[in-house]
Parts: sequence; structure tokens; C-alpha cells
Amino acid sequence: MIWKIALAVFLLISNNGCNARNNLFLHGGNVNDDDHPVLRRFVDAAGGIGEARIAVITMASEMAVENGEFYTQMFLEIGAADATWIPITMDNSADLADDPEIAAMIRSNTGVFFGGGDQGRIINGIIHPDGSDTLVFEAIRDVFAIGAVGGTSAGTACQSDGFAIAGGRSYEAWANPVCTSNDCGNTDDLSYYPSGLGFAYKIITDSHFGERVREGRLMKLMFEARNPQLYGIGVDESTALLIWDVVGTAGGVTIIDNFAADYDPIAPSAAGVRFTYLTEGDTASLVTGNIEIASWKTNLAGQELHDTALESNDIFSESSGTPGGEFRYVATQLFDSKVRSSTSVTHTKKPQFEVIMIKDANSAGFGGYSPTTSEFVISYANLRVDISAI
Repeated sequence: MIWKIALAVFLLISNNGCNARNNLFLHGGNVNDDDHPVLRRFVDAAGGIGEARIAVITMASEMAVENGEFYTQMFLEIGAADATWIPITMDNSADLADDPEIAAMIRSNTGVFFGGGDQGRIINGIIHPDGSDTLVFEAIRDVFAIGAVGGTSAGTACQSDGFAIAGGRSYEAWANPVCTSNDCGNTDDLSYYPSGLGFAYKIITDSHFGERVREGRLMKLMFEARNPQLYGIGVDESTALLIWDVVGTAGGVTIIDNFAADYDPIAPSAAGVRFTYLTEGDTASLVTGNIEIASWKTNLAGQELHDTALESNDIFSESSGTPGGEFRYVATQLFDSKVRSSTSVTHTKKPQFEVIMIKDANSAGFGGYSPTTSEFVISYANLRVDISAI
């Protein structure tokens, strides 16, 4: 059977006509040959095998030409009718972002794909300083209206509506003040751009999510944005969210909801943040506001494997040896345990933070063996997360 769980996040998003179909593609990063089945879904959204025409924009990278060649060749190999590199880079965007010929080149396609690098080069390169659209951005909007827009890594992070993450790490996001991209003295501090491209309606996006343990920084920026209409979406590497289908087998997609959470910016602390983690085969309905768990996963309640839950003394660690980062591993394993909560801490002290994960009446976990990889996969919904300095 397919498990259906109510999740308020999707009710709001469904009100945006632009996303009434699966035409926004958010890839978590680390594209390689194994990702061809994942990227093929972008080709499908842009018109299908033998029909899709993909404009590739690699201005986020210092190696824009080389990356452009990589992505155009890849899209041709996986079935696009055409793939064209758009020769706009961080060095020439001031001249080309309002070039009618470049805009026409983009507009002749059915899909626009942004490569990785620094999302600020995309945001600052195709949006005027006063916030108005360049001709290139207008052309991308036109393609989105009839085809698909997507990206990987920075090409996902730039899609935010409202604040867009510029950089930073999870521990520093809570230990230090948040700053704009122009006034951060420490590259590990959480920094942001006042606005992204806005294709991810009412969402702040993040990439390389579980692997680089970015749960803490996205959660913090959502509070700092001071906009109760924003949600957080974090996409793991070699995984994509094609609004709203999870594509790929390597990781998953994290949805953060802080609507009912309490936040103290002075402490700092937060209580009642809700995390949902969707994996291979899971989908979300724009009509009903439900998420649907893949039919090959079963409810783990009453059949958990472990008597105790994992607890970590380095919850924001990227290199602990656990699959996909410490936070993701501790959270998923909690749902495969018979206990209701798990308490972890950050390795760094002064300040040290405590992260409590709680399964309550609103939470549910599901697991099953992937028909693709035969590995055991866990999804969960509405995990409560509290964080505070100790």
C-alpha cells in the first residue's frame, strides 16, 4: 500500500500556479555518470527524450567552459534533442546578461539547467542590483512557463524564494551572528543573499545537504528570514527533487517546517521544528497536501530493529564515517529504534549545543528494501527537533 501523511507544507506551495506541474528540478550536487537516470528526469520534464532542448548555464563555476562541455555532452548522451552552452560567465555577465541575442538563445530551449559553483555568481549575474530582471532572467522565466528549470549544487541553492544561502556551517550558524554575503568576516559563519531566483516558491533551498550536515544552518536561516511563509528544502548529493517526486537512490530530500516552532534569537534556541525526510519512490501531492511513501516501505512502528537509539557527541560532523552525515544517520536510526527520543551534542563547546530529536504522535517512520539497490531505506515525517545551548 501507499502510506499517506498530511503535511501542511504542500498546501501552501500548491497555491502557486507556476509549480502546478513537475517543472522545477533540484539536484543535490556531485553529478557523476551514475546520476544519468536522475538527470534523465530533468530531460523528461523539459519535453522528453528526443524532444528536450537544454540551455546549460555554468556561470557559477570558475571553470565555466569546461563544465559547460561536460553538461551539454551529458544531456545529449541521456536523450536530449539538443544541449547548448550559454556563454555567460562571472566575468562577462555585466555585458551579456542584457544581451538580446543571449536571451533569444535561452528562449529557444525547453529547459534551463544551472551547474554548480558559487550561487552568488548566478544571483548577482542575472538580477540587476535594484532587484529587477535582466533580459537573460526574463528569458529563463519564459522557459519555466512552458518547460523546466533546474540545477545542481549552486544551481539548486540559487532557486530560493526570499533569502538564499551563501555559505556557512551548521555549528557556526548557531554559535555566531548570521550575516549577509557582503559582511561576513568568517567564511564558516552562516551568510545569505537577500533574494534568490524565486523559482522554488516559498522555499529556501540547500544542496549537498546530509553529506555536509547542513540541517543546522538551513534551520537557522529559516528563523532569521523572519518570514512565516518560508519552508526549507535540503537535497542530498546524487539525489533530486522534481517538484514533488524524489528521484535517485543515493540519498534523500529533507523538508524543514518551523511554522509552529518557538525561537529565541538571544539564547539562541529553537523548539518544535519539524523535519521530514523523503527517499527513493516517495512523492508529495500538490492537490491534497499529503506526502506519499513508496509502497515497498512499511510503517516501522512496532517492528523497530533496535532497543536503543543512537546519540552523537558530534551531531554536526561531516566526517564521522556515518552514511550521509551524522545528523541524517542519527535521525533515521531513531525511527528504527524502540525509544522515543535521542539527545546529541556538538563537539565544539563554548558554546556547546544540544540537539534533541523526538518521535511524538505526529511523527511516523517507514522503511523497506530498495527495488533498485536492495539496500534498506528509511523515510520519516514530522520528526520534532529542539536545539539549545548548554
